Amino acid sequence: RQKALISASIGKMEYGPNDGPSGEQMMENIGLVAGHAYSLIQAREVSERTAPGIPKPGGKTVKLVQLRNPWGTYEWKGKWSDKDGSWKKYESIAKQVGFVDSDDGSFWMEFDDFKKVYTRVNICDRDTSVDASLDVNEDKGCLGIVSGFLCGCVQFWCLCKGMCNLYFSHESTDETLDAKEKCCFIC
Repeated sequence: RQKALISASIGKMEYGPNDGPSGEQMMENIGLVAGHAYSLIQAREVSERTAPGIPKPGGKTVKLVQLRNPWGTYEWKGKWSDKDGSWKKYESIAKQVGFVDSDDGSFWMEFDDFKKVYTRVNICDRDTSVDASLDVNEDKGCLGIVSGFLCGCVQFWCLCKGMCNLYFSHESTDETLDAKEKCCFIC
């Protein structure tokens, strides 16, 4: 949906002494960080093409999501990652989504992998009828209260009409069972 902010995060399994300053955990095997928010940039279903607008008969169709780590580092290492051979094998798909191999924190992954890896999706529907004045946060080089969101805090939102949590999991937790009784996960 346009004008909505969407983020996804990976739940932490345990808390340990090597966690980051805000409780983040590096997951080196897949290149991502648990306990940290990633912004969802786009979701696409694309098919191989022989020429612009002409589908390749029997060609591959794939559902891809593009995410961004606001830190500009730690990218997905699995299928459809920047270094994955799928981009060269399916060049027409790479062209359709505008794929660029760059270590900038933005990456693509297949939607099925997204559902397996990420445990929470937050959707913040912005209220564009409110005129807000924000102070500049000189330390971060970005706007005041927005800096929490831009720096990757899972629980930091601004200018929201309301929060919507979607949970991807194969089992329920106390948090997901209690969520229906609350207006958002912060309450």
